[in-house]
Amino acid sequence: MSFAFLSLIPIGEATVEEMNILTKGNVSEESERAEALLLRHNSLPTRMFVKPDQFAEYLGIPLRWIYRHIKDIPHHRVGKYLRFDLESPALRHWIQNLERRPRQ
Repeated sequence: MSFAFLSLIPIGEATVEEMNILTKGNVSEESERAEALLLRHNSLPTRMFVKPDQFAEYLGIPLRWIYRHIKDIPHHRVGKYLRFDLESPALRHWIQNLERRPRQ
């Protein structure tokens, strides 16, 4: 059975009921689970992104230190803005390694 017409429906806008109508009731439990996963995936992110000043305060160090070492710190750039993902495994690893480094 071909579902080519389904490509015309924007994903996330079609409900299971609408899909059942379009496919004449041939939507399986797998499709319902896939829709649930898609909706969960499209929900707002729960991650906490912080600004450089907030990140410096989080670490308890001067903001200037953050900017001097920005090339070494995992971060996201949104246009001209820097953001740090406190839940990022890369950033957590960087912080743990920072704690192990001898003073220079």
